[in-house]
Amino acid sequence: SVTLIHQHPACVAAHHCNQVETESVGDVTYTTHRDCCLGDLCNSAVASHVAPACIMAAAATALAWVLLGLRSG
Repeated sequence: SVTLIHQHPACVAAHHCNQVETESVGDVTYTTHRDCCLGDLCNSAVASHVAPACIMAAAATALAWVLLGLRSG
């Protein structure tokens, strides 16, 4: 059994909130949990942690690349 967690801020119809759906494709079974929250843009909090981590990783990679270029040049 493999569990994949995919979170994204999105709008869903109210009747899909707090529901679990299961779908099989070949030998793989996908289970989707739709948990909803109340409030303006409340689902966007999930994605807010991704952007800073990506920016930090890109900055560290760029810094390492520049330092290696200065060292060899």
